[in-house]
Amino acid sequence: MKKLKYLLLLLLIPILPLFNACGEPSSKLQDSFEIIINGKTLTLQDEKIIRLDELSIENGLTVNVEENDFIVTANYYNNSQSDAVQLNLNQAFYQVEITRNSFLQVTVEDDFKNKIESTIYLAPEDLPRYEAQGESVGDNNYYFTTYQASSDGITEPETYLMKVSRKGELLYYKKVQGETYDFQKVITTDKKVRYLYIQSDRELFNKEDYGINASLVYAKVVVLDENYNFVQELVYDYGNGEISGVELHDILYLNDNHYIMCTNDARTLSGEDIPSYMQGDRSQNMYVVSCQLHEVKDGEIVWSFDSMDYPELYAYYSTEVSDWTEEYIDYMHFNSLCLSNDGNLLVSFRNISGIMKISRQTGEKLWLLGGAGDEFNLEDSFGHQHEVTQLSNGNILLYDNGIFGEVSNSRIIEISVDEQNRTAEIVKCYNLDLASFAMGSVTKIQEDVYVYCYGVPIPQMAYFAEMDFSRDVVNFSFRLIDFNVMYNVNYC
Repeated sequence: MKKLKYLLLLLLIPILPLFNACGEPSSKLQDSFEIIINGKTLTLQDEKIIRLDELSIENGLTVNVEENDFIVTANYYNNSQSDAVQLNLNQAFYQVEITRNSFLQVTVEDDFKNKIESTIYLAPEDLPRYEAQGESVGDNNYYFTTYQASSDGITEPETYLMKVSRKGELLYYKKVQGETYDFQKVITTDKKVRYLYIQSDRELFNKEDYGINASLVYAKVVVLDENYNFVQELVYDYGNGEISGVELHDILYLNDNHYIMCTNDARTLSGEDIPSYMQGDRSQNMYVVSCQLHEVKDGEIVWSFDSMDYPELYAYYSTEVSDWTEEYIDYMHFNSLCLSNDGNLLVSFRNISGIMKISRQTGEKLWLLGGAGDEFNLEDSFGHQHEVTQLSNGNILLYDNGIFGEVSNSRIIEISVDEQNRTAEIVKCYNLDLASFAMGSVTKIQEDVYVYCYGVPIPQMAYFAEMDFSRDVVNFSFRLIDFNVMYNVNYC
């Protein structure tokens, strides 16, 4: 009888691994296995290398697995020479860094000794390298894109959205196909968190369809939620089945159903429509880019502004051109807008070196500050400015690029405006170290402390800084090593 019992035990031994600790049948590992890293599902295969193209670690790095029949380990390495740090599954791990060389080594094994080992790099190989120094005096983060235009004007470049902490830590990145601009965080009127960026899309909006510079018309606005999940894309809908790309510099996003955007249109002037002061052979047609603003709410257009309703604006064009018949002239060049303290709009138009106030009731021009059309007798004017905002004290804050060739340095300026008496004066002015030919931005954090981005400085350098001008101290600085242009930086 004992021999029979031993024989039965021997027969049962090969069967035992088919059951797990709960007495249930064990699962056999297949050729692939799914894990979830910070909400994103990845499929692992043995010896497969994965590189993420988007990641947020502001709430830590978490590895989740839905299948629990297997032994799963995940080790974090800052680089190939660093020591491994094992992550606890389904729990946040906070002490990680996003670099080109940081990675996870994930191993999955079943009871039959089948194994999958996979390497997951936390970023693409071309993740921008950067240098950061110091610490912001504020509590916000820095948002920007890596500006990179294609060399041939046709191929869509790959660019990055980047979110950096007040100490210079990379918190979030997203690799995007096409030029991207104006990455920012918005708190909507209904208290939702939204992230926005403006992305070029040459397939959707072809340059030849418009007859003007594609960079003015081929963009769309991409909206993400608080977890960076897609919410919607915005283009301009004329309401008759026709859509248009938006101008890629800026948008005012109030909520998911309410926003103010800019579009451009190619227009032809001929005969009596050509003002007498326009340059070139006036017996021929002349071509201009009409700049249009639209407030859209619940799918309906509340009002629109069209620069061509004000033909006097042609005369304020501040960039030299030999002949208006040569090409479509972007005589306005919208680049920034904000709500004024009384609920209307302040809009920066680079090529007329002016800030225009526009009514949000009618869309009409209320006044113009700066440039050849200045209505406020501003003595020390500005040129080719970017990033207009109105401060709580009523001052208008500008990043003054300066009129190229006449001003040696770009400036941060605050302008006090008396709208009733039509007077204005620059009440604060800070000269920067470089002249910026285009782009750029400025945000005021506290008295005499500003975050500024050079845009396209000379010499070129993708750089922004937080400066305390009262103490002549740079609190924080950031430079992209592999790029020489940065469109703007949003501190929010």
